Amino acid sequence: MAIFDTKPYNDDYMTYDYTTHFYMLTEKAVFDNLGENLGAFNMQAPNSTNWWLRRISREVRRYVLANSQSPDYVLAMLATDGALRPLVLEMLLAQAEEELRPSDNERVRESGGIALDVQDVANRILPGYGHSMRYCGGGLPRIAPAALYKGW
Repeated sequence: MAIFDTKPYNDDYMTYDYTTHFYMLTEKAVFDNLGENLGAFNMQAPNSTNWWLRRISREVRRYVLANSQSPDYVLAMLATDGALRPLVLEMLLAQAEEELRPSDNERVRESGGIALDVQDVANRILPGYGHSMRYCGGGLPRIAPAALYKGW
């Protein structure tokens, strides 16, 4: 396991939200990967683009942690293992695309609007961990409250 090998960091495609302890897409990521200019949307609230990007992040985070018995461990794993960062980006982009261009897929409707690619990535067995992001069984390490989010 490579947990805690890196600290969360921001780049052109994702920023780390220290309030929710999850990554959030940037407008550049949406434009470069999906071809959508979020600034062109007629959003009425002053910070609505940022609000929309946060909502995408919250939906993916909620789905990943829905049944977890060790949510702090999962959040730490996703935040600090640099090898998992591309998977987080993939899930966020898939959910953004689902929001921008909704599919008419029964599995998406049954999951409350969570994109198929988010479901597939979150349920994939992670190399080096032997479980998925959505693993809901016992046995995952718990992070002591005193150590939680220290240094990251």
